[in-house]
Amino acid sequence: MISLDDKKGLRNLVKAMIAGFTVSVLVFGYISYQQEKYQKPVNSEEIKGEIIALSTYQSVVNIELDDNRKFMIVDSRNYGLEPYAIQTFLRIGDYLIKEPHSDTLTVIRDDKFYTFVLGKDLNTTLKKP
Repeated sequence: MISLDDKKGLRNLVKAMIAGFTVSVLVFGYISYQQEKYQKPVNSEEIKGEIIALSTYQSVVNIELDDNRKFMIVDSRNYGLEPYAIQTFLRIGDYLIKEPHSDTLTVIRDDKFYTFVLGKDLNTTLKKP
């Protein structure tokens, strides 16, 4: 416990609080910037292309395709796959297809087809406790 008479301890506490605040502002600013740069695809949008870049943060994956389009996918899981979360499943080189007016995203890798539904969980009965 730091007392009001402990000037060195108070100084260190204030420095730690300022550093924590600064880091929080930077992290939330970066997240806001990424959300503006990478929008969620709208239902009417068609997506077809190869992934050339991706980055993840928690349950969000930011994707750039070979046609330079950028978008984000949030909270999509298929418990029939390993790994089941889309942000850990996707790889550079995967080919994505989403038809207009559909929320289904097909991932093609090595001539195999994998399915995710944007913002939803599939095969929840296979979810491990």
